[in-house]
Amino acid sequence: MVLPQNRDLPKLYEAVGSAISQWSFIELQLYQVFTVCLTLTAMQPGGGFSVDNRVPNAVLDSIEGFRGKLNMIDAAMLAALKGLDDEAIALLRDWAVLKGKVNDLHWNRNALAHWTGWREAKPDGTTAKAYIAPHPFASNDHPRATKTDIDQWAVRFRETGIKLSELVERLASHQGLQHTHVARVASQVLCTLPGDLRLLESLKQELSGHL
Repeated sequence: MVLPQNRDLPKLYEAVGSAISQWSFIELQLYQVFTVCLTLTAMQPGGGFSVDNRVPNAVLDSIEGFRGKLNMIDAAMLAALKGLDDEAIALLRDWAVLKGKVNDLHWNRNALAHWTGWREAKPDGTTAKAYIAPHPFASNDHPRATKTDIDQWAVRFRETGIKLSELVERLASHQGLQHTHVARVASQVLCTLPGDLRLLESLKQELSGHL
């Protein structure tokens, strides 16, 4: 086995880069799911929503390992939606399916990130199509993936990312969840502000001109 130097190599690397980009769309949607579970979300008249994602993103970034992040998002979904209404039950059911798909696809993502590009030299001196595979000293069965395989992975990444984005929209517009966020904020305000006039004044300034 020798280093890939044939004309198929640029196309192979292009496919790898495209697939990784599609995976990043999955990760973006996962962060959105986590943020909406924890933070009051404001739907916009023209579509979409606005949310303060700084703290949730920092929390999720601190978790080492993708499956650890996925489990934290799963816990947030359950805590945010459990016992709300029928739509919440549907959201949890759909999330469980998507979580399983993402967990399975993560194996493909790791292959793209860690496998090496190769080609096989034929006895007549010509070369076969390029592919990616673990390095020769890996302890597994040395699977491989061609450009066709990688293109199929990218399609599955994209399809799953789109389904996640649809779930995010449903989650962000879920009235029961948003009412829960509002009630929690109101409870904190009512418990805190009477004893802290500075916070009360700050709240008045923030709300001035908006109510």
